[in-house]
Amino acid sequence: MCPGILHTHAQCGHHKKFVALDYCTDAPLDGACNVRVVIHTTLIREPALCVGCFRRVEADIAKDCETKTKRVEERIENLTLALRAEMDAEARERMRKHRSVLTEEVGDLKDKRNEEIAEFRFRQGVWADG
Repeated sequence: MCPGILHTHAQCGHHKKFVALDYCTDAPLDGACNVRVVIHTTLIREPALCVGCFRRVEADIAKDCETKTKRVEERIENLTLALRAEMDAEARERMRKHRSVLTEEVGDLKDKRNEEIAEFRFRQGVWADG
């Protein structure tokens, strides 16, 4: 049994590494044995998430943005199809303006996604755990 310190990510609780302080007689030459006795746990606060959780949160942020973007793009497509129909000039102009606003909204959503990911990475203290 090798006593040591367990390093754990504070937010997700996943273990990063075990550092043996002393090696027992059963320990292989390159590290601690399989029976590890945790005498102290160190919480890693930056990054507070392991690599897997970090990537999952980033992917969720991007997926949420893509879902919202897809809905707006569908509205733009519906407006484009409606513009092809016969209508008076005033209604056509209102629809063009609305389509323009929605197109800007798509760009804003993509900017928001990038900002949210950057903020998440900043709060984690790094770009990703290595």
